[in-house]
Amino acid sequence: MPGPDIFSDSPLPSPVFSAFSLCLCVGLAACQSAPAEGAGSSDSANSDGDGDGDGDGDGDGDGDGDGDGDGDGDGDGDGDGDGDGDGDGIDWTAKLDHVFPDDHVVGITLDFVPGEWKSIIALFVNAYTKEYRDVAFQFDEETLDSTGARLKGYSSILFILNRGSNEDTTLNYPLKLNFNYYGGPRFHGLDKLSLGNNWSDASYMRERLAGRVYAAMNVPVARSSFAAVTVDDNYLGIYTMVQPIDKRFLKAWYGTENNMDDGNLYKCVRDHNDTCRLDWRGPDKSGYISTNCPEGYDECGILQRTNEDDPSLNDYTDLIHFIDVVNNSTDAEFVEEIEKVFEVDSFLRLAASTIALSSFDSYFGMGNNYYLYLRPDTNRFEMIPWDMNMSYGGFQCGDPNEPPDPSIPDGDMTKAKVDGSFCGSDGADYPLAERILAQPTYLTAFQNYLGEIAEQHLTTAKQSEWINEFDSLIGDLITNDPNYPGSYSEYNRAIGGESSNWFSYNLLDFVERRRTYILENL
Repeated sequence: MPGPDIFSDSPLPSPVFSAFSLCLCVGLAACQSAPAEGAGSSDSANSDGDGDGDGDGDGDGDGDGDGDGDGDGDGDGDGDGDGDGDGDGIDWTAKLDHVFPDDHVVGITLDFVPGEWKSIIALFVNAYTKEYRDVAFQFDEETLDSTGARLKGYSSILFILNRGSNEDTTLNYPLKLNFNYYGGPRFHGLDKLSLGNNWSDASYMRERLAGRVYAAMNVPVARSSFAAVTVDDNYLGIYTMVQPIDKRFLKAWYGTENNMDDGNLYKCVRDHNDTCRLDWRGPDKSGYISTNCPEGYDECGILQRTNEDDPSLNDYTDLIHFIDVVNNSTDAEFVEEIEKVFEVDSFLRLAASTIALSSFDSYFGMGNNYYLYLRPDTNRFEMIPWDMNMSYGGFQCGDPNEPPDPSIPDGDMTKAKVDGSFCGSDGADYPLAERILAQPTYLTAFQNYLGEIAEQHLTTAKQSEWINEFDSLIGDLITNDPNYPGSYSEYNRAIGGESSNWFSYNLLDFVERRRTYILENL
């Protein structure tokens, strides 16, 4: 069934709360045992039988099945006709621009078999289980008859459950879509989509703004856009739609030439043992896969997400060697060896972006929300950020009732230090970041990147440009968003320059104060 006309003047249900209130973790210590938002059980599925994991049945691992030949006239020499030279037959720029547009809010409608939407909510409530159900899918004017849909995340689900009845199907639960789960086709080259409900962000913009900064620093990062989502004729409001980090992301970001998309991809799914901090857990694969997981997860730790069924590639020897170098090499050996196993410059750009945005629900802080990809061209791992909805100071480091974390003077997230320390690093081990940033050459490069971000991307002018762009898309829709837990004036404060209290940072206020601190302390 068609979704609402998101550009019409017809009213939608009014917000369910009159005051903006978020159930946020108030400190790193308070969140240590909390599950990681964005983590989830494995949901890959294809039954093509060719063994390449891409679901298209052609056995080549690229998923396009196009049988390219020469003489296509595009001038790139690969014969596939898309003009990008990688030979996969897919113009990824065009496809991603279509799925993640910057010029409008996508309308998404999901229609479940009667009773199934309620049943997947009940499964989570009763057993912390997230199972796929078949839905009819509509994206603007395009439709697919059969797509898999399930709940995603954990904290973001609990936040919604705390707001209403466990049987309320009108709340904005976060969702994961899997287009080929029931044998359906890919959607513009994608297997999956993530629909985040912006549960911790009154501006609805943090995920997208942070993605712009990482992309500007040439860090591999997921694309995103806004979507107005309707489920079973109930309009649920504005979501942030995010490109999953999976095989299709690897193809789009790295290309397929010379098998650039065929490396091992690992996902951090934070466990109660803090495995994702990348400390040494021994020479066996079992040391990095944990069952000491948050409710609803059978496995956690550092989980392989590509080539996981290939016995020649799934023994974790590449990852274990990397972690061995990080932890067990002498200082002299570390300087010699780390650039043989890790894309250090990419990491320094990622680190600078993360620290600039005080985004500590990440490797820097929670030891969380990242992927590691072993690039076939360099045989080195590269870190990929994930789940940035608590950037721009949205994740508080420390407990307001305890002394501030040494890396965050006065507990003010706009003052996160730029000396190589970061949230939690004073009391816990983060060997990858700590050892890299302990090297004077790397620390200087990191600080130079921080300066570049402050001078070019964290300016009031640039951030206002991006914020105004997003506000032009969603601002008028906030009033009629039935699940925005606040008022339109609170949304305006959340994106503005007005100073706020310790546990909430308005966007432009954060930008102005953070930029000033960085430039004054480099």
